Amino acid sequence: MNRSMVKYMLLSVFFFSLMNLGVKFLPHLPPTEIVFFRSLISLLLSAQYLYRMRINPFKGDVRFLFMRGVTGVIALTLFFITLQKLPLAGAATIQYLSPVFTAVFSFFFLKEKVPLIRWLMFGLSFAGVVVMQGFDHRILPLYAALGVVSALFAGLAYYSIGVMKGKVEPIVVVTWFPIVAVPVMGIISLFVWKTPVGTDWLFLLAVGICTQLGQLFMTKAFMAESASAASGMKYLGLIFSFAWGFLFFGETYNLLSLLGMLMIVTGVVVNVRSGNKNIKT
Repeated sequence: MNRSMVKYMLLSVFFFSLMNLGVKFLPHLPPTEIVFFRSLISLLLSAQYLYRMRINPFKGDVRFLFMRGVTGVIALTLFFITLQKLPLAGAATIQYLSPVFTAVFSFFFLKEKVPLIRWLMFGLSFAGVVVMQGFDHRILPLYAALGVVSALFAGLAYYSIGVMKGKVEPIVVVTWFPIVAVPVMGIISLFVWKTPVGTDWLFLLAVGICTQLGQLFMTKAFMAESASAASGMKYLGLIFSFAWGFLFFGETYNLLSLLGMLMIVTGVVVNVRSGNKNIKT
């Protein structure tokens, strides 16, 4: 496995876990508004870097850059909703289904071979969502479903990044998220606006900076390795989710809920490992 990819994904997972924690501290703000501020901060940081390095963000395959932006915005908005409504580790675990969808998209669009074991692991992961939701009264069906849809769009976003491997600078891919998100989420937020107060601004700033770093390192990882292999390492973030949830919100889980999480993670990990073996052969 590519060492650079491992390093980048570990950094990405850590910063994304801090982003999740920041969103969890803002349950009173509309998720579209959080996405807007997060994207605005990201756009300012990206624009400054692009200008300094003289990089044109509109040079390259704009179709996939735009698709990455749109799918990423949908995925993040739905994910923020689940973070606000579900226990931290529960919401994060459902989001880890994204590598499954990345592999499925690669199968249909890139004609990658998917052996039977990987399809079985897909089923195991989705069964884990059902088990986790069924035995944890805090995980309502609606928000569990939104989490799955969020993972689907995240998987499509990761697929788009994989397609652009070696064709554009990582910062360009990162920049296209706020290029799409700022105007769209800005308009939507006008209808549900709630002005942040006090420490809300600090949490919003932290969400923006941590997401920027997480996105940058994730994009570097995806461009250093196959999309399905890189996305599979995201499950390591579950360790941070459990830690932050317990330390800051006193969140605990019963054995059956943990079994459901284990089924999801096992399905994703075995799926990714099988994919890596296929790539080598």
